[in-house]
Amino acid sequence: MNNNNFMNLKEQIEYPANGVLSKVISKTEKNNLTLFSMAANTDIGTHTSTKEG
Repeated sequence: MNNNNFMNLKEQIEYPANGVLSKVISKTEKNNLTLFSMAANTDIGTHTSTKEG
């Protein structure tokens, strides 16, 4: 996704029946943009990024 290409994130959401679903929205040399959606009553653990920038 570049500056001239936008999307409605609400339209990108898909809720899984259980667990966590992740969808990569944009990936560049310095950044990754990932949309996470979770089923009801699902917890997500602590996340640490290895990217520096």
